[in-house]
Amino acid sequence: MKRGKKVLWPSLTDGSRIFISMHLNVEMGRRRERLRERIRALELGGVLFFDMVNIRYLTGFTGEEGFFVMTGKEGFLLVDGRFTTQAKEEVAEDVQVELLRDSIADAAKFILGHRISPLGLEVEAISQANFTRLRRLLKGVKIRGVKGLVEPLRAIKDEGELSFIKKAARVAEAALEEVIPMIRPGVSEREIAWELDYRIKRRGAEGVAFPTIVVSGPRAALPHGRPSERRLKRGEVVIVDFGAVWNGYHSDETCTFLLGKNEEAIRAYRVVQEAKNRAYEEVRAGVKGDYVDRVARKVITQAGYGAFFSHGTGHGVGLRVHEMPRLGPRSRDVLMEGMVVTVEPGVYLPGKWGIRLEDMVLVKEKGGFLITGRSKELMILD
Repeated sequence: MKRGKKVLWPSLTDGSRIFISMHLNVEMGRRRERLRERIRALELGGVLFFDMVNIRYLTGFTGEEGFFVMTGKEGFLLVDGRFTTQAKEEVAEDVQVELLRDSIADAAKFILGHRISPLGLEVEAISQANFTRLRRLLKGVKIRGVKGLVEPLRAIKDEGELSFIKKAARVAEAALEEVIPMIRPGVSEREIAWELDYRIKRRGAEGVAFPTIVVSGPRAALPHGRPSERRLKRGEVVIVDFGAVWNGYHSDETCTFLLGKNEEAIRAYRVVQEAKNRAYEEVRAGVKGDYVDRVARKVITQAGYGAFFSHGTGHGVGLRVHEMPRLGPRSRDVLMEGMVVTVEPGVYLPGKWGIRLEDMVLVKEKGGFLITGRSKELMILD
C-alpha cells in the first residue's frame, strides 16, 4: 500500500501562528471568490448562510451562532454582542462584522437595507419557523432556496486542511496506543472509551470527533453501538471507532481486536481486511462512490457475508466527520483530487460479533494515499 507522507503543521510559535493566520486568510479569500462565482452564475443578489460549519469554512469564525451574507462582491458576518470581539479577531479584513440584536429581524433589516435580491436562503440549515418568519419580514425580496453551494468546495481540501486532518489522526492514534493495554478481559467498554477520550484531549485535541465507539462480544454487531458497562471477555471481538478534532478538522478510524483466538472471527477479519484493501486500491480521481462500494461489497458477498454488511463503504471527512463524498451503493459522487474519504467495510453477525476496519484516504489523480497510519493487520490481545 502507498502511504501519504507524514505532514504535521508547524509547532505553534508566535511566528507559526502568524504564518497560519496568513495562510488561512489567503485560502478563505479563495473560497469566497469561488463562492461568488457560483452566486453570480445563479443570478442571485446574494445568499444568506445559517450553517455554522459552512460559515467557519468561509470566514474563520468559530462562534456558536451567527449569519453570513455573501453577495457577488462582499461578505458580511452578522453576530450578536456575545461574539463581536471574537468575530473581529477571527475573520479576514475584507469580511465586515455587523452587530445583531434580534437575530432574524435584524438579519432581515440588513438584507432590506442592502437591497439584496434575489436572495438565496441556505434552506437545509434553517428551521421552518425561521424560514416562515424571514419570508414575512422580507416583503418585496425574491427568495430562492439554495443548497449544495459550499459543500462541494469543502470536499476538496487544501494543504492546510490536510495538515489539520493528519494531525488529528496522529493524535488519535497515539492515544489509542496508550489505551491498548487496557483492552483486556474484565475491563468495561465504557472505561476504555473514557480513557481514550481523555488521552486524545490530553494530547491537545479540541475534543473527540464523535462519541467514541467501544463495543465487544455480541454488542460488536451494532455498527454504531455506544459503550456500555459490559465487561470484555476472553475470546471476544472488540471494535474501537475513534477520532480527534484538530483546529476544527476531524479524523475517523476503526480498529478491531480479538481477545484470544476465535477462528470464525479470524476468518471474517481476513475477509473485511481484503475488502478494505481492494476498495482502497480503487480510490482515485474520476471514480464514482458506488464503484468503490461495489468493489468492497463483492469481496464480502463472495465470502458469504453479503447480508451482514449493512452500511456504505465510506464517506468524506473534514470540518464534519461525515460529509461529501459518499461511498455507498447509490452514490453518484465522483471522487476528485484533494478529497479525503474513509474506507470502512464491515461484517456484523447479530448475537455473535462484528468486525470493521477503517482508514482515511487522500484522493489523488492516480490513486489513494493513506492518511491514517496504524496497521490493520490482525491483532490478538492475549
